[in-house]
Amino acid sequence: MKDTQIILVDDDPIILKLQVRVLTKTLGVSPKHFLNGIDALDYLKNVYDEKSSFIILLDINMPEVSGWDVLDEIQKLPFHDNVKVALVTSSVDAYDKRKAAKYHSVVDFIEKPFRPNCIDRLKANPELSIFLSVLFAGLFVLQRAY
Repeated sequence: MKDTQIILVDDDPIILKLQVRVLTKTLGVSPKHFLNGIDALDYLKNVYDEKSSFIILLDINMPEVSGWDVLDEIQKLPFHDNVKVALVTSSVDAYDKRKAAKYHSVVDFIEKPFRPNCIDRLKANPELSIFLSVLFAGLFVLQRAY
């Protein structure tokens, strides 16, 4: 059985703190979080083993290394099938949505702000069900953060 980790990547520390809070309160887990894509990719490469899977909530518009750059690097990883990404972004551009759909690892496109109801949306996503079932497997009592 795989160990699932949730990872947040956003260059805005306030947004990142809010996302951590929402996930911690709604899922009872403390996600790893990074202010840039380089650190997130380094983390993935350093902690991966054959039992690992990852759900990444990724901002698109970041300086230096954009979310698109991170997605391109994820596709090159030998374990890219064990990585699922939900883009969490302020972009409402239809082009970004179409571009996101071209990435195998992208399973959702969520417009900011990230709220507790976004967790329900992720839990309902069939591409995340195996990843999330491992995360929840009898370990956590889910509570809604309202």
